[in-house]
Amino acid sequence: MMEFNWLNPWQAERCCCAEVSNIPASWPEFCEQYWQIQARYPQAQILFSLDDYPQACYTSMHSISANNLDDNTDCDTSAFAQDMDQGDYCGDDEEHFQFMMIKQNLARLVQATPVESLYVERWDFFGEYGSHEQDYLAFYQHPSRIMDIEEAHLFVVPVEENHLSLAAFPNGYWTDNLSPQQNARLAQLLKTQFGLHLFAIGAMFIGFIKTRNLSTTEQDALYQLCVTMYSKLNPSSETYMPALVPVFKQVIAEQPVLLLSFSD
Repeated sequence: MMEFNWLNPWQAERCCCAEVSNIPASWPEFCEQYWQIQARYPQAQILFSLDDYPQACYTSMHSISANNLDDNTDCDTSAFAQDMDQGDYCGDDEEHFQFMMIKQNLARLVQATPVESLYVERWDFFGEYGSHEQDYLAFYQHPSRIMDIEEAHLFVVPVEENHLSLAAFPNGYWTDNLSPQQNARLAQLLKTQFGLHLFAIGAMFIGFIKTRNLSTTEQDALYQLCVTMYSKLNPSSETYMPALVPVFKQVIAEQPVLLLSFSD
């Protein structure tokens, strides 16, 4: 079983975080344990870190700033108004205040993010983890192939909507990346259309767990959606990889998780 070193205790409406050890050796086992953890926190969403945790922390910090996610201009700060006026919020309270701002801003930005903004062919499909179709398939052999298990973290995020769990660890900073709000919009879309549940994000990848078996029609629709996002799947692209197509379709049909790059 996964073990947790809690960095701050769980409190209602407050985001908490833990270092994770004993990551399972297979994705089916990981998913089983994930749902067990999620069941312990019915009023929250569980989000794991994925690839390259130190880099993901760096890009998260900058993505928050670049997208003004912690700007309180358009947020309801009534719960913090007195403390803000007196300037005496600090430590855990300051972190909670920042999370509340990010959550409100992310929700607002997601609503303003058109689905069409996701349909931009991205050159990258493998990140720094390979360049061959078998490299992508290897992600699914063991969580450690893509998850930074030496520095894995878990967030218990007090939000109702799964895509807004990204408020705990927003990512997507570089110019050609999906932004935090686009990643959240993608998560919202995949949940609504295909029942894919956001479970992790890293510096370059975002992960989803299947909540049900997809019909052949749904598998085809999911594949076609990804064609609009990744040039390596698009036959009209100069970087098209025909050998990747059956591998990716196999992943959609058979694997319990789906791992997608949001980095160019």
